[in-house]
Amino acid sequence: MPKAAAIYCRLSYAPDGSLEKVERQEDDCRQLADRLAWPIDERHVYKDNSRSAWQRNRKRPAWDELLEAIERGDVDGVLVYHGDRLIRQPYDLEKLLQLADDRQIALASPSGVRDLASEEHRFVLRIEAAQACKASADTSRRVKRGADADR
Repeated sequence: MPKAAAIYCRLSYAPDGSLEKVERQEDDCRQLADRLAWPIDERHVYKDNSRSAWQRNRKRPAWDELLEAIERGDVDGVLVYHGDRLIRQPYDLEKLLQLADDRQIALASPSGVRDLASEEHRFVLRIEAAQACKASADTSRRVKRGADADR
């Protein structure tokens, strides 16, 4: 069990128009922290509102701050609404796994707890990151094609 857990939230837009608000994500993570008895320090609630995790040139200031907090040893657990809120590029997952090699980090979402030291869990996370990246690329391709067709 982590001694100090962080919450990470990022705005999500779904193709059907539904919106997972950052506040709802945070509420769900807080409820999960209560169930797991993971302590949350208010200084370690990170929110990237309206930030893409897929675009390579994107800036996610809260993500960067979270990684720095992990590196400093300020947090040893991360709660996130869903894995695709945290990572949509395999590159970002590898950065997190590198930190996990240096520090023991627990990762939890309402869909389950991941042990970043477990090769099985890392394998599943890598598949999920690849799927999320592909889904974002497909959406981008369709949006671009639609915009081109409207010209």
